[in-house]
Amino acid sequence: MRLILRRPGGRAAVGGGRSAGFTLIELLICVAILGILASVAYPIYTDQVRSARVADGRAALANAAARLERCYTQNHRYDHCSDVEGPSEQGHYVVALAAQGGHYQLTAKAVVASAVSSACATLSTNQTGATAPRGCW
Repeated sequence: MRLILRRPGGRAAVGGGRSAGFTLIELLICVAILGILASVAYPIYTDQVRSARVADGRAALANAAARLERCYTQNHRYDHCSDVEGPSEQGHYVVALAAQGGHYQLTAKAVVASAVSSACATLSTNQTGATAPRGCW
């Protein structure tokens, strides 16, 4: 005697064949593939986050330099400008100013050095537009 079962939709399954679903091996293969993808993607993601934080420092220096130039047009000196120091917009860098007469040096130091690219923990620029370190600009 054969047992015929009807599935929804009208198709018949004969004799209690394999049930639909995933085997444990198939599930483990999927988990292994996801683990491999995650191990490749996570370091790339953290590098991109560090690069974005360096962009915060560069933007803070550019903003401070623009404010210094506006101050210079009014006072003809950079050392009369004091409102350029402080944290960057996202708070990853702190901007410091060293000014004397017609010259200035702006420096942005990372609040947490390990949170940014190692070479870019300290960024700087001056009145001529020279920037350092090279690889961070």
